Amino acid sequence: MLTAPVDVLTGAGFSKGDIHAFSLAKTNKLDGGSGGVSPRSAAKPAWVFLSYRQKDCVAEVSIVAEHIRRVHKARGDVFHDAEFHRDLAALVSIMASSANALVFLSEDYFKSVYCLTELCTAVKHKANIGLVYIQKAGTSKDVDDHLRTFIAANAVSDAAAGSLLNAQGWVDLKTTGYDVADVRAALRAISTLKMQRFSPGDAQLIREAEMEVIVQSLV
Repeated sequence: MLTAPVDVLTGAGFSKGDIHAFSLAKTNKLDGGSGGVSPRSAAKPAWVFLSYRQKDCVAEVSIVAEHIRRVHKARGDVFHDAEFHRDLAALVSIMASSANALVFLSEDYFKSVYCLTELCTAVKHKANIGLVYIQKAGTSKDVDDHLRTFIAANAVSDAAAGSLLNAQGWVDLKTTGYDVADVRAALRAISTLKMQRFSPGDAQLIREAEMEVIVQSLV
């Protein structure tokens, strides 16, 4: 069980298994290797695509990925881009053919060209979308309400959604075939979906129960 607060930058407070997952993700992101996970084909579809802003929650997403692979291996492949080279066209191809998109929400998620591309692709190709918010130790208990308000506020108009990216960001997004109207449509599509909590600082049994609830949102 976890008895100390979790530091997502150093891994302090995680169990040994959690720290292994966190270290694996960090190593793979730096060197582009698979870190013991079999390399995947760029065109291979996934059962679930994990979409998130890496600087916000790579450690937490690594824990969820490891849990799904360990407990639900038979249900299909899990795509975790910390184990994959950063090729946007390939990410779009994988997302487009994946049955589920598990989106780990943060405000900065919506300020990333990669994340918005993944979200727009999931909505366009009608993937089943599950929403997760991270309840980190010491943070406000109304994280989900804050995120829902943020999503709704940016879905009301092109001008509101347009503030999510800078000028170059919109140029980059358009190279993937999406624009501000697609982003607004994606925001509206997820605005009424239920958000599931993941609390990395809680006891292991609680975390595992939360992860099972998250998996139940998948098809």
